Parts: sequence; C-alpha cells; structure tokens
Amino acid sequence: MKRTLTVMVTAVALVLTSVATVTAVTTPAGATTPTGFTITVDGGASTSISASANATLATSGLPSDATGTVEFDQGGSALCTATLTAGDGSCATSGLSAGSYSTITATYSGDSSYDGSSSTNSVDLVVTTDTAFTITVNGASSDSISASANATLATSGLPSDATGTVAFDQGGSALCTATLTAGDGSCATSGLSAGSYLTITATYSGDSAYTGSTSTNSVDLVVTTDTAFTITVNGGGSATISASTDATLAASGLNVRATGTVEFDQAGSALCTATLPTTSCATSGLTAGSYAGITAIYSGDSDYTGSTSTNSVTLTVVGGGTSLVCTKVSGYVTKKITFTNCGLNLKGGRILGSLYLTGGTVTWATSKTGLTYSSSVTSPGQGSCGAGRVEKDVTGLVTATDDTFVSVGDDVSFRVCENSVTGVVKLVHGTTASF
Repeated sequence: MKRTLTVMVTAVALVLTSVATVTAVTTPAGATTPTGFTITVDGGASTSISASANATLATSGLPSDATGTVEFDQGGSALCTATLTAGDGSCATSGLSAGSYSTITATYSGDSSYDGSSSTNSVDLVVTTDTAFTITVNGASSDSISASANATLATSGLPSDATGTVAFDQGGSALCTATLTAGDGSCATSGLSAGSYLTITATYSGDSAYTGSTSTNSVDLVVTTDTAFTITVNGGGSATISASTDATLAASGLNVRATGTVEFDQAGSALCTATLPTTSCATSGLTAGSYAGITAIYSGDSDYTGSTSTNSVTLTVVGGGTSLVCTKVSGYVTKKITFTNCGLNLKGGRILGSLYLTGGTVTWATSKTGLTYSSSVTSPGQGSCGAGRVEKDVTGLVTATDDTFVSVGDDVSFRVCENSVTGVVKLVHGTTASF
C-alpha cells in the first residue's frame, strides 16, 4: 500500500512540469513580432549629389508582409517618408541645400503584426553646389596656330574656392588637363598635328563642395602646317635697275597647295604683292636709291602657317630725273670735243651721222665757281655718232647735244646736275638729265 502512493505522486509531478513548459512559449493574444532592418542611400552606404538632384533612401530586411511607414531623418530633421509595399520602402529627397548630411537613420512605424524599430545602420549624403563654366582657346572662341606652337585652353566661371581638375577633350581625345588654382584652370596643348580641332569641350571633376559639370560652350582650334620660303630679286640676291624699269621679286619654297598672298616689304613699306599660286610680282615707279633688306611675308591660309622669308635681298635703283638738282652753267664751254677712231665724216665743218666700232673718248671740264669737275671716259666702241649727238657713255654720263648740228671744236653749253640721293655730279647738255 505504501509503495503505490509514491508512484502516483511522481506521475503528478511529471504532468505539472509538462504543463509549465507549454505555458512559457504560448503568445498572448494581440502581441507583435520584433523587427530589424538596414538602409541605403542610392544603393550604398554613402553618396554625393548636386543640389539640383535627389537621392533615394531605401530599406532592406523588413518582412515582406510588413506594412506602415519608414521615416528617414538626419539630426532630427525629416528628409522623406516611405510607405511600405510588400515589405519594401523607399523615398526620394527633394530640394536639399548644399551641405553634408551625415548619419542618416530611419524609423519603422510598426503595424499590428510587427514592432516599430530603428535602422541598425546609418548612411551619409553630401549635396554639392551646382557649377557652370565656359572655356576659351587663347582667350577667344576660336584660334589658329602653327604646328610648332601650342594653344592655351582655359576655364572661366568656376567658384574661386573650387578644387579639382578640368579635362579638355575633342572628339573623345584628351588635349590637356588643368588643375584648378583659386577657381581658375588652364593648360597648354602640345604636339598637335596639323588639322581642325572643332567643338573642344571641358569637364570639371567636382570636389567635396562643388558638383562636377561640363562646359556650357565649346571652342575651335585649327593647327596649320609650318612654312618656310626664300626670295630673290631678278633671280638673285641683289640687282640694280634704272628708275625707268621694274624689278621682279619672287618667292620659292611654299607648298603648291598654299593659298593667300606674299607681300614684299622694305623698311615697312610694301613694294609689291603676289597672290598665290603666282609667286612673283614687279616693282613699279621706284625712285633712285638703295632698297636694302627687302623681305617677304606670307599671309598663311586655313592649312598653312603664315611666315616671313628666311632671307632678304637688296635692290638698287639708279637714274630718274626726279631726284636731280640741276644748275645751268653760264658761259661753260667744252674746249675740245675729241672723237678717237669714231670714223667721223666732216662736211662743211659739221658732224654727220656715222657708226663707230672701235670706241671713242670724250673729255669734259667745268670752271663753274665752287665746283670742279672733269671726266674722261672711253666708250666700248658700240654706239652712234649720229648727226648732232654724242651717245651716253658706259658710266651713264649723258653727253648728247641738242638737235642742232655741232662741229668739232664748237663751244657747247651744259647743265651741272647732282643726284640728291647718291651725290653723283654729271654734266648734261640740254635741259634734262637721266642717270
């Protein structure tokens, strides 16, 4: 009898223990389930946007059947609120001013089945100031340089405290990159081949405070082929002409496809201009004198660089009555007009026309007060002893008489003429002089 009672007590104890265990895991009516979730900004832990853009804040980890809202805030200020759909929640920021929005968190409202909670992480957002800028090439919207030169590309309009870089490119090819200093940026091209570089733009990298952007304009650059050429005067490096004739100035060495003009100058004054493909031109109406250091300037065109001739030439112009100062010699006479081997035929004491081949000598002298001049010149034996005339000698001395027949030994009046440029003095019979 005593043994049976002990067994029954043990059985009751086991039943009571079992009941206590079941009571511990039973959920009372109306209770909710705790929740935990994380957040992202534009899909990551941090991002940077411009002041004109918005960022997307989103949840991850909430149950798919969770309902309610998620509010995103930073430093106690609400940024946006998302309404959950199938457990997902996202919303976009709007109108945020430039600045740093660090440690953004989110709060889930909860619903009848799930507890409200805060995100287990935070995210960071930086809103940068929008930028706009323009660019120039050598200070303008377009320019042309030679292949041996460089062009400067520069920015204008970026904030003075902006940092970072500006990359200039054309057609996807980088030309140069500028590092900003006090908001300004410029760089030089280098080694560009001849050709047209149209629609050059620039891209600003941006920094922690300012948004990266592209230039609001584009510029154009043309790189031309370098040129080099030489010049001649009447085919050589120097020439002498009379004032009554013209000289030919010519350029050589320019590409046959080059267009434009070649202007020949001396001491800043244009002598003549050739329009390509014609490479030469003639002087006109030059007065007596020395034209030393003549150079030429090629204008260049869209493909070839303008340049100056690599050499210079000299032109001497002699003669011309415009620079003569003539004074009549009263009472001046030739004491003897002697023709040697001139083959003169005398008739009635007058000179008749006759050719001479062996040369002749003419001697002049003057006794004008303050002036002493004498000349004895032998001609080369080619000329004419025409009636009433004596031909110009080899030095240019005009020894012609007027139309009146002159006898050997006759007295003849002359003018003394001095070239105001060269200072050369000559004796001329008649009223004009040419030398």
